[in-house]
Amino acid sequence: MLTKALLPVQTDLATITYTWLQATGNTINKNYCKQAITTHPDYPALTSLTDFLDDGNMPYNAVQANASHIPEFNYPLLAHIKQPGNEYLHLVHNQAAWQPHIKEHWSGVTIYPETVATWKNNENDAAINDSKSQQRLLAVWCMLGLVLFVASIYMLPVWRYNVFGLLSLIGLFVSIAAFATELGIQSDAVKQVCGVVSKGGCNAVLKSK
Repeated sequence: MLTKALLPVQTDLATITYTWLQATGNTINKNYCKQAITTHPDYPALTSLTDFLDDGNMPYNAVQANASHIPEFNYPLLAHIKQPGNEYLHLVHNQAAWQPHIKEHWSGVTIYPETVATWKNNENDAAINDSKSQQRLLAVWCMLGLVLFVASIYMLPVWRYNVFGLLSLIGLFVSIAAFATELGIQSDAVKQVCGVVSKGGCNAVLKSK
């Protein structure tokens, strides 16, 4: 197993892990993956990644090897790249993707899945189900807003009033989302609604004029 080979804090270990597991055919909730890895006591050590894989009972190999073993690896894999003052994990999709500059800075540390490797745990499943529920709720809100807007056009065909009504409706939805955030409710649906107004999310909306 790997020792605590530290990666720079600016390296997004959670994102590369999520991308890699998705590439291996596993369904992972991105928010859960980020939270589980970044809150690990050893983060940003590679052990925060390997422990995450163990939590999902995923069979994998974490080895120190040289270029002669490249044909023996299973793909996609994560290769540890080490440059002066910079270390990170690089996703290698297949054997042909080993470019010369990757091999040159490859430390030899590699993490790759077994032939049939499935990552799965109950907390991730719950996060996926919760995300789907939030998406359905957001779809219902959008549909309700659309119905009200169409009804207003039909009942009062004056574009100035309709535009004002649409902006008011958006303002109502954003206000509800911002208020939910203020109460401590964190959800993807709420963040998406606030994102309509500001890329900074609900906190930016609450602090804005």
